[in-house]
Amino acid sequence: MEAKAWTLRRRAICSHRQVGGDQGELSGSEDLYVDGNVEGSIELRNNSLTVGPNGKVKANVSAKVIVVLGQLEGTVTASDRWN
Repeated sequence: MEAKAWTLRRRAICSHRQVGGDQGELSGSEDLYVDGNVEGSIELRNNSLTVGPNGKVKANVSAKVIVVLGQLEGTVTASDRWN
């Protein structure tokens, strides 16, 4: 199975599916689990975002499915489901 890369503009390229402690614009082509601090924007039009119990996200978020177990602050757009 080929690993997919997450692009974090203004910072780095990250090959992890779990992120935390980043600032900038995240976009990707697979599901993302955040269990740390993230600020900026997250763009996952065809994929899901899960904010874990330790996650603190301050971002404009666009994703197919959004699940929040921690904290999410910002403009949020879920095309399929929001929990």
